[in-house]
Amino acid sequence: MDRESTSEAAILTYHSLDSSGSVLSTPPSRFKEQMQWLSDRKMPVLPLAEAWKTPGSIALTFDDGYTNFLEAALPVLERHGFPSTVFVPTGFLGGKNSWPGQMRGIPALDIMDRRQTREAFRRGATIGAHGVTHANLSQVGASKAEEELRRSKEDLEQIIGDAVNLFGYPFGNPTRQVRDLASRYFQLACGTRLGYAEREDDPFDLPRLDTYYLRKLFWFQRMNAVTGKSYIRMRGWLRQGARCMRRQP
Repeated sequence: MDRESTSEAAILTYHSLDSSGSVLSTPPSRFKEQMQWLSDRKMPVLPLAEAWKTPGSIALTFDDGYTNFLEAALPVLERHGFPSTVFVPTGFLGGKNSWPGQMRGIPALDIMDRRQTREAFRRGATIGAHGVTHANLSQVGASKAEEELRRSKEDLEQIIGDAVNLFGYPFGNPTRQVRDLASRYFQLACGTRLGYAEREDDPFDLPRLDTYYLRKLFWFQRMNAVTGKSYIRMRGWLRQGARCMRRQP
């Protein structure tokens, strides 16, 4: 039997819950299966701010604030009593995911508007900032990056009437300068570095597990097992290698 290795936390990254088959999409039926498995196993699903310091725990994060979070994710989360964090780009509230740099093959999807964002918050989701324009903060210069951080926090706090202390970097991979800027406004920030979180990690560049790699229930059920962690490491190496190849002239 595959033994579990619970010295680290798994921060899961979802984007859209839809059946398009895109790299950002998880079918709603598969999401229900995943949450049911977590519930049946009594896995410790904790708020993000607690999970990254709690070995063996799981946190559920959703990037971009799609309306299908309200439609397909939140009812399932409520049924199981699972906390979640939704990172919302404020400049696209009530619009589509049409930001610059969007990958090819991604369907046009609706983003929650102000009212829906308040509804998600009132129903128990933690609202985190995801910038204003969904810009890659490591490529826009310090003043623009700070404006994106500050304005997205202020906008969301005005919308939900509560503090916004968490940030998700659009496109991930923040520089040291961007991490330092984020620390002025937030308590924690997540990137897209593929891996498990540990107490010793930089709280302004927490790694996450993109659920694209856990779509097969086989791997989802083994994410905290030795074989699952070896699989994630392998996917991380492959992804890093692909990025290096793209950077070559």
